[in-house]
Amino acid sequence: MPGFQTDGERRRSRVRVNVVRAFRAEAQHERTAPTGQAFPDFDTSIHVVEPYDIPDDWARYRAVDYGYAAPHCCLWIARKPDGSLVAYRETYGAGMTGTVQAKQIAALSLGESYKASVGDPAMWASHREGLRFQSVADQYKQAGVKLTEAVNDCMSGWDLVHELLDWSEEVPPRLTIFTTCVNLIRTFPMLVRDPNRPEDVDTDGEDHAADTLRYGAVASTKRGKLGEAVAQRRDGGAAVEQHVGLRERIKANKARQAQREARYGGGWS
Repeated sequence: MPGFQTDGERRRSRVRVNVVRAFRAEAQHERTAPTGQAFPDFDTSIHVVEPYDIPDDWARYRAVDYGYAAPHCCLWIARKPDGSLVAYRETYGAGMTGTVQAKQIAALSLGESYKASVGDPAMWASHREGLRFQSVADQYKQAGVKLTEAVNDCMSGWDLVHELLDWSEEVPPRLTIFTTCVNLIRTFPMLVRDPNRPEDVDTDGEDHAADTLRYGAVASTKRGKLGEAVAQRRDGGAAVEQHVGLRERIKANKARQAQREARYGGGWS
């Protein structure tokens, strides 16, 4: 089958690539990734591309991770006809209200239409300490950016990101990122795994752009419906697991995590 590789072929391909990567890091004094890197399969020479015009018939998506003291992030993502994704624009920064963020996003979105625009579910919070206030999602809506809640199933979302990043010498990745998405490119390779939940990202790191990418990746693929099935709420808002294959998927995710650790040795340094 064209493009198919056995596990042995993939390992040999990775060895060749990692030898080149190590030589390049030594010769060019590239920043070294941390031990326990969450995304060792990310490589700027593979996943980062120069900007190009996005065809009108590619589906477009927006994803937002809100922050005020911490940075907020918005990513614009396009889905190609073959199902692969490209992150083609970002906004990023701290100290802006939801209204200011939304106006900036709306200005950058002029002339484009979107299959979906999703946001961090925390943006819909409207009560604190018994008091009601306007949610950030409502601020966005009033400023012209209507969002729906992103699926926040971290395990499924990060597993999807790994799948999109995966590549070999013969098979390109299903996710690329424009060089203009400077904060996603800067922060993504420095994230590490959560020591207590190896399949998750340590939230002590600068994970805002990565979380945004996860929201957008899920929204732009069929995985979004899977996450919704897991997170359905009933009985007064209590979360219940509805996806009948959840346990099996957890086992499969852990098996893939073990394979990644064996492949990369827990992160290169």
